[in-house]
Amino acid sequence: MGLFRRTPPRPPAGAIVDAMVEKPPLGMWADGFGRLATRSLQTLIVLGIATLLFIGLRSVTVVTIPVLLALIFASAFAPAMHWMRRRGVPSALASVITLLAIVLILGGVGWLIVWAVRGQWDELDAQGEEGFQTLIAWIQDLPFAPTDDQLEGARTAIVDFVTSAQFGSGALAG
Repeated sequence: MGLFRRTPPRPPAGAIVDAMVEKPPLGMWADGFGRLATRSLQTLIVLGIATLLFIGLRSVTVVTIPVLLALIFASAFAPAMHWMRRRGVPSALASVITLLAIVLILGGVGWLIVWAVRGQWDELDAQGEEGFQTLIAWIQDLPFAPTDDQLEGARTAIVDFVTSAQFGSGALAG
């Protein structure tokens, strides 16, 4: 019964000699420090690739943002497409129906938002003017308060920028 033996089994004859002889290292990177260095190098390589990918994607935002939006919309409306295809609707017709449904839904939501804002425009305008007057009163209480001419020039510049074509095109691009 080897399992319940009281004395440990005897090692083979050459095992004691092998344990006494110093073994050569397995390799330059085989010890703990080498493994740590290898993992660190792998981490730096992955971070470098991710950084280059991020910089590359940032430089081509004109392409990446629409592609990412298309992928999001495609995955969101895939169940509706599959449902129509299972009912026997051809793929092209299912795509057109889904696209028209998206346009109608987004157009309806946009119309509701415009309708709600237009109904409260006078109140929003009054609150905006009141907030601006509060800001000017706070600025005039500062120890380095600007003059009234400087404040009016800043107000004119802000209004001109907000009503300019550059602001509109930037907002539309965003």
